[in-house]
Amino acid sequence: VLDAEIKSVHPDAGIDVMRDFDVPPLRPEVAGLAEALVRRLTGDNGTSVVSYGTEAGQFQDDGYSAVVCGPGDIAQAHQADEYLEVAQFEAGQVFMQRLIKDLQA
Repeated sequence: VLDAEIKSVHPDAGIDVMRDFDVPPLRPEVAGLAEALVRRLTGDNGTSVVSYGTEAGQFQDDGYSAVVCGPGDIAQAHQADEYLEVAQFEAGQVFMQRLIKDLQA
């Protein structure tokens, strides 16, 4: 549609779209190992959907169980004046300590 509009202005004009990379979505893994691990360590049994991309979908496509988790609120992330409250940082620290202990077992 856009190419036709451009050609209507000038017949020699055109547009080419090329995909440089692909960011596959992270699919829910209710029975996945990574999700089960995070649920066990955090006690959080909720799931949520967000509109941003991570490499987790690429790992999943390669056969790895994947989950995205972290302290803070995505509403404050990756923007001017990004911040993490101390309590959220401390909760993340507790999670990492639990993860290390769990992986050592």
